[in-house]
Amino acid sequence: MLEYLLKTPRCIDNLDRILLQLKEIKNLKFIGAYFDTEKELPAYVRHLNLRWPELFSHMVTIEALTEEQIRHYSICTIYYSDDNSLQSVNTDNKLSGYIANCPDYLTIENPDILKLIHGFELLGVSFIQIEYDCANKELFEAVYENSLYELNFDNLALMLRVVYRIESESDIQHRNYTLILMKPDSSLSLYVKKNISAYIEIILSNSGSSISDDENAVLSVLNDEEISTEQKINYIKLLQTPITLLSKVEDTTLWDSLLERRLVKYSEENIIVYSNLKKYNSTLIQFINSGERKLDFTTG
Repeated sequence: MLEYLLKTPRCIDNLDRILLQLKEIKNLKFIGAYFDTEKELPAYVRHLNLRWPELFSHMVTIEALTEEQIRHYSICTIYYSDDNSLQSVNTDNKLSGYIANCPDYLTIENPDILKLIHGFELLGVSFIQIEYDCANKELFEAVYENSLYELNFDNLALMLRVVYRIESESDIQHRNYTLILMKPDSSLSLYVKKNISAYIEIILSNSGSSISDDENAVLSVLNDEEISTEQKINYIKLLQTPITLLSKVEDTTLWDSLLERRLVKYSEENIIVYSNLKKYNSTLIQFINSGERKLDFTTG
């Protein structure tokens, strides 16, 4: 009977009555049993979500359906619901949260990638973790290109391994930003730059107390106005890479930290640049005394 009502538009009133009865008694067992038949599936899911937008929330809360049923229903909801209905289903971010917390969610056979990406974007899905090995590779690529994953170290490392084809785990940990900037126009690079402050926090917490970015990457960090002075100083504390020209560090409040950690090339030019702005102070004197060669300030 339900199959007949779903494919007969003139019976919409009768269909509504049945769906409302199912809603009133929260008969998820019947919902799941009919769903498994896959008869008139698009219409079934579409009408259920229109008449009972809280259904998916009940599915994940009451746990009356199997994990496979819930997963399949979430995919069908994206496929067959319009934008307004999809947003209504996402009560208390239950749908978006469910998707984001499924590492293997991209394991979909013959996915409708355009619909899935549109749905993910509409719902604000940001995958916390992605199991790449079992993921549909074209869907993964679309998720990557649209930055639909959370910025965390695991995901950064995954994108560097898979997209950038970086094999060195040491480089991923200690030269992360240098690697990302190898492809400045990539989706990963643009995503990181857009969220640079959050990215730096991730690196500070996952660098193993040592950062060996190349000089260009270091200057990019130290001269970025979106990164706080506190974050830059913490970055300097872990940094192993010396700066050739102090004048290239635009934020002069960082100069003392760089000299104190001997992260500036020992040269007459850098000493003059520093002294012209800061005068001779204990930081500069200690820096001068740390050198292993004789300075020559004569010209010509």
